[in-house]
This record gives sequence, C-alpha cells and structure tokens, in this order.
Amino acid sequence: MAGVLRDMYMLEFLDLPEPYKEYDLKKAILKNMKKFLLEFGRDFIFIDEEYHVQVGNNDYYVDLLFYHRELQCLVAIDLKIDEYSLSRSLSQTMIAEYKTKLIDKSILQRKLV
Repeated sequence: MAGVLRDMYMLEFLDLPEPYKEYDLKKAILKNMKKFLLEFGRDFIFIDEEYHVQVGNNDYYVDLLFYHRELQCLVAIDLKIDEYSLSRSLSQTMIAEYKTKLIDKSILQRKLV
C-alpha cells in the first residue's frame, strides 16, 4: 500500500472551527466527501460510516470504511483528534496524520528566506 496512502493529508477544505470533536470531523468529511476523496487519492470508493465489525466477542465501529479498487482491499479510517493510539510500527497498519489548517503564511515565508 506504500505509495497509495500518504503520511499526511490536508483537510483545510473542511473549514472546522477550533476546537472540534471527532464527531464534528467525521460529519465534515461526510458533508465534503467529493473533496475528501480528491485529497485522499484515486480508486477509493466510500462504503459506510460507523461500520460494525465483530472480532471474537468484541464489537467495533469503524469511523469511515472505503474500498480501494486497484489494491482490492478495504481501507478503514479511525479518526482521532488527539495523539494517535496506534504505533507506526504495527504491521498491516498504516497511520497517517491530517491537518485542517495550513501553517500561517508569514511563518512559511520566513522559513523560505
């Protein structure tokens, strides 16, 4: 999946007021699904939100579930607004970050000089 999924996604188009909750983030993504898919990449098909998964006797709910046509696999997205609860070193797990705001233009200009 390397090369298909990135380490960082810019979700500035969501225009979320600070502070926001994971629920607000998910609802903003659903409302802006076309823009989200354009940022996320090609070949993704949206399946469902709060998708129920049962592992053994435990019930889990995936925030957003997609299918990737080229890779022929499911891609589950668990949205977090705080530090990620998973480690990047876990096998079969891809962790990506997102930003809802670009850094201030003046800071960026100073770094480029």
